[in-house]
Amino acid sequence: MMNECPKCGSTDIVPDLVLWTNFDSDRHITHIAFDNPEKKRDAVEIGFRIDVCGNCGYAEMHTNSQSVLLEAWKNGFKARETSRQA
Repeated sequence: MMNECPKCGSTDIVPDLVLWTNFDSDRHITHIAFDNPEKKRDAVEIGFRIDVCGNCGYAEMHTNSQSVLLEAWKNGFKARETSRQA
């Protein structure tokens, strides 16, 4: 969690917000999906939180599942392709 903004130095931080996105009128937590290229049904999905500086708006994302993400990447999982534009 961010305690001080690395951009402006402010300690006015809004912490640990859940990121949401709105696709097809459903609300889903924004996540990264890694797929195993050898097993089409095998995937790892990791959720993220965000801290936002109340002074300048700088935002920083974090996850508590970094070890799961790293292990999947080391085992050949690749980021899922998406047809949606960011």
